[in-house]
Amino acid sequence: MKLLEKNEAKLAWANGEPLLINNNGWTDFHPLEWSISVFDKYEFALKPREIQIGEMLVPEPIREAPKKGTVCFSPSILTEKAYQQFKWRDSKQDKLLLERGMVHLDEFNVIKHAVALVRISGGSCVINLDAQSDDSVIDVSTDIPDPSEVELALGTLFKDGDAPKEQSLELTSESNYEVELKSLLDELENTTSPGSANDLVSRTRHWSEEQRKPLLDAINKRLTTFAQPQAKEPPSLMVQIQTAPDLATLDILEVDIGGKPQEIQTKLMDFVKKRRFELMEAAKTASEVSHAV
Repeated sequence: MKLLEKNEAKLAWANGEPLLINNNGWTDFHPLEWSISVFDKYEFALKPREIQIGEMLVPEPIREAPKKGTVCFSPSILTEKAYQQFKWRDSKQDKLLLERGMVHLDEFNVIKHAVALVRISGGSCVINLDAQSDDSVIDVSTDIPDPSEVELALGTLFKDGDAPKEQSLELTSESNYEVELKSLLDELENTTSPGSANDLVSRTRHWSEEQRKPLLDAINKRLTTFAQPQAKEPPSLMVQIQTAPDLATLDILEVDIGGKPQEIQTKLMDFVKKRRFELMEAAKTASEVSHAV
C-alpha cells in the first residue's frame, strides 16, 4: 500500500477519492470527524477499490499493465499457496490474465481473491504460505489453468458434505505463528514511539483476526506508556480559511462550511472567496516573475 504525501492526500479527498487513515491501525477516513490539521499528523493511503465475488468483497485487480519486471500475483487454486507469483513480461499470457481480472500487486489481496473463488465453489481450503519459500519466481505462462481445469480442480479438491461446512482459512501454521508473535512482542517492548509500535501491525497481514488480537492488545497497552502530548485546540474554521496554504486545502475547507449553521455560511464563504483571490494572485505573480527571469 502506497502512502500519500500530505498534499496528495488533500487533493485525493478534494476529488472525492476514498481514503484510509493510520489511526492506531488503518481505518476508513471520515473527514467530518477531524479538523483540517489531520493531514499534518497522520498517514494516509488511497482505499483500494473492491469487487464482489460471491458474498465476499475482494480488492480490485489491477486494470492497467505494470512496468516490465514488476512482481505480480495471480490467484491459483491448483497451488498450496493459492496464488502464483511472476514478473510482468508483457507477454500474451500476462495480458490474458490482466483481461480476466486475475492480476494483483499485493500478496494479501491475491489471497483474498483466491479464498473468494474457493467459497463460491462451496468448499474450504488451507493455504500454506510456507510452500515454495525458496523465493523462486514462478513462470506463470507455463502453468495457467483454463476454465475446464479450474472446474476439475474445484470438484476434486473442495468436497462438500451433506450439510454446508464453515469455510476455514489457515494463514499461518501454529508453530510459525508462535515464533512470529514472540518476536513482534519483543520488538514492541523496545519501541520508542506510537508510530513504531503501530508499524508492527503491517507485518501481520498474513495472520487471521484471531491471531492478530494478542498483538493488538499488547500494542494498545504499550501506547498508554508513551507520554501523551497536550492536545491543542484546533484553530477556528475562519482562521483555517484565512491561512489556507493552497487551493486544494481551501477546497476541503469549503466543503466543511456546509456543516455549519446557515447564518454563518455566507460569512465564511466571503472569507473563502477572498482567500482564493489572494492565492490565485500570488500564483499569478510567481508565474510572471519566473517568466521574466
